Amino acid sequence: MLLTRRNPPLLISKSLPSFIVVIFLISLGDAIISYATPMYLENILHDAFLLGIIFSLSSLVGLIFDFFAGDKFRTKNFRFFLYITLLASIVLPIVYMVFPSHVVTAVIGLALWGIYYETIGFTLFNYIKENTHKADYSKVWGILSANSSLAYLIGPAIATFALTINIILSYEVSLAIFLLASVCGLAFLFKCEKVKVEKPSIVKPGIKAELKIWKILLKHIWPLWIFTVALVMTDAFFWTVGIVFAEQIKNTNALGAAFMSAYMFPHMVMGLLAGRISPKFGKKKTAFISGTLAGLFLILVSFSTSIYMMLFFVILAATFRAIAAPALFATYEEYITRLKGFGNDMIGLEQSSASIGYIFGPILSGYFASIMGRHGSFAAVGIFLASISIASYTVVPRKIRMPNKELESVDEDEVISIHSHRNRSFTKHTIIS
Repeated sequence: MLLTRRNPPLLISKSLPSFIVVIFLISLGDAIISYATPMYLENILHDAFLLGIIFSLSSLVGLIFDFFAGDKFRTKNFRFFLYITLLASIVLPIVYMVFPSHVVTAVIGLALWGIYYETIGFTLFNYIKENTHKADYSKVWGILSANSSLAYLIGPAIATFALTINIILSYEVSLAIFLLASVCGLAFLFKCEKVKVEKPSIVKPGIKAELKIWKILLKHIWPLWIFTVALVMTDAFFWTVGIVFAEQIKNTNALGAAFMSAYMFPHMVMGLLAGRISPKFGKKKTAFISGTLAGLFLILVSFSTSIYMMLFFVILAATFRAIAAPALFATYEEYITRLKGFGNDMIGLEQSSASIGYIFGPILSGYFASIMGRHGSFAAVGIFLASISIASYTVVPRKIRMPNKELESVDEDEVISIHSHRNRSFTKHTIIS
């Protein structure tokens, strides 16, 4: 078969299946952790508001990691981030299993959780950049999104069963899964061909320069960044208010138990189809229009009085969100590739939107639920998502150019500043002596 621009070589065919297995196992272990940890915190704190504050610590740690990753790990490839992910994921359940239940123990565990949750993102973006053709970004992101969604569909069921015995069993099961993921991951890395990462001409950014780099990047992609925050906050809404609402309606109708499944299942199915949709309409356009439709169907959930209609509109909202997410990630992936040696800076900025979304998402969701009720809060979240989607689509440029020359000049200026400071310090020291 002739290779043309329409039919590019699939560089991922050999390594992707093994990578999918590793990511599935990590996601499955994380799904169990995600379900069990709120119960662990509840047993310690006995205060819902304090629980929310402590729980958001993992996202805060993740946000800090996102920033420093660009500064410290700019030249690292996906192997480096996968190693950190595997190590931190193994240590996390051990902390909860070995040390006594205490706030300090919880904080340590949440910090580890925040780190490996972010390194998973760095692993995914870097793996796709290093092992996938640009034409396949949407397809691969769709496959990986469906893969993770399947894990988060199965994980809560395993956690629920383990919790009926005791909470420690949940962490023991997650540890076993993480250990299996590590064995598979190490075998995968041993066989996977190493790819040389392109480095910027000067690598001496420092914290001050990293702030400048984020400012430069954000100036170009801010509509996408804000849209990502809104998309993540919608997910956070379902995993906070959505779960409580599901338990509430389950008391009057047994179908309420299917509420979260109705939200998660489309992410698994549509992830496999998303790669075929975005190339036809454009990745950014697909993401923004899908986000708008997801918001509109969330609004309709609030006006539904029948459980059947609620589930129907939740499925539709989740379907369009499941289309938007892979298209959005594929857009970022293209920018990461075009940024060459500054790809990890862009990944850090993208991951920061998720951290911020999971910090403020539960707070905003709780606020909406307190003033509008849990059922009515779906309308508020839907209006929020649809508005951000429409606004982002309106202002985003058709073609976003990456500021490589401007980023290189930041590095050069910082290095000159460092050397000048050192020279001034040496001269002053000499005169005093």
